[in-house]
Amino acid sequence: MSIVLIGMHANAELKTRVAKGHINVQVLEGEIKFTAQQQTVSLEKGQMICLQENIPHSVLAIKESFFLLTMMINYQQP
Repeated sequence: MSIVLIGMHANAELKTRVAKGHINVQVLEGEIKFTAQQQTVSLEKGQMICLQENIPHSVLAIKESFFLLTMMINYQQP
């Protein structure tokens, strides 16, 4: 599991990407728009979204924002 604190200035964007594991995004401050599978949701302080692996997604900061990104990768044993 990886936990990363991400800060973004207003109008900054994380372009479309694909995570190799399940992800949780929890907004600590500000407001972001999270887009996946042609659906966009607005997330504010205290809100969270979860996403399965291998789904393209992007993030746009509406205002200066901080969020925790938690990624769980299922490593298979040989």
